[in-house]
Amino acid sequence: MKVLALLDPPSTQSFGMVPFVVDDGLDDLYICIGLSGSFGSRNFISKKEFSVLVRDGHAINVSHLRIPVTFDLKNPLPVVAGWLGSEFAKKAAAVGVPAPDIPHGRKLPDGTGLFWFEDSGTMHRRLRSWIRAAAPRAFKEKNKDIVRLMEWAMPLAPETLAALWHVRDSRADKERELNWQLSCSNRKATTRKSLIAAHKKVMQQYV
Repeated sequence: MKVLALLDPPSTQSFGMVPFVVDDGLDDLYICIGLSGSFGSRNFISKKEFSVLVRDGHAINVSHLRIPVTFDLKNPLPVVAGWLGSEFAKKAAAVGVPAPDIPHGRKLPDGTGLFWFEDSGTMHRRLRSWIRAAAPRAFKEKNKDIVRLMEWAMPLAPETLAALWHVRDSRADKERELNWQLSCSNRKATTRKSLIAAHKKVMQQYV
């Protein structure tokens, strides 16, 4: 069994999780892990469909790296591919926020980023840890560069949403940000007032 590709090619600007494809020795099928919005889901794809995805730029072929599957696909905690884009790492260093704490990863030949494999719980904690490390300066300095990095890592994290609202320059811009967040909220009880209160509560933890 070996890893064949990363699906939905991640941006060089991002830090997060991506789905991937493995060859499990099935005659005409490969296994896709991490599709359908749930990193625990698995789907099958034909070898012909896989070739089309690679050809059209919807998958990054890493089969030439000969990566063996050393993780257990039957583990109750689903496995994910972690990703750290090279531009994300450069910008984090440029603004002086801590570099993401990642395990030893494999570098893509084109230098666009590093990837590795681990269970989803560990990867989520890794992302949350970086968000918490970046948040204090984002709030204290109203640093938009740091906030953009937070948005690339965990766009829906409470700290990210609060920072996106906090760094807006004008009352009108803050209102537009609130309206956008309210339109995206899956909580029907969320109101403008409750959202502002939630953002201020998050900020109090860091400022």
